[in-house]
Amino acid sequence: MNVASFSLEPFLAVSDVIDWQHPAIVTQAQTLASGCDGKKAIAR
Repeated sequence: MNVASFSLEPFLAVSDVIDWQHPAIVTQAQTLASGCDGKKAIAR
């Protein structure tokens, strides 16, 4: 499989289980990411 052509879209879509667009989730994600320096630090 070519990693460059691999799409994460199916995994990032809102579903019955995961609603990453919910305001409470967005707020919590922002809280957890505050103070992090870059995407790599946020992912950790």
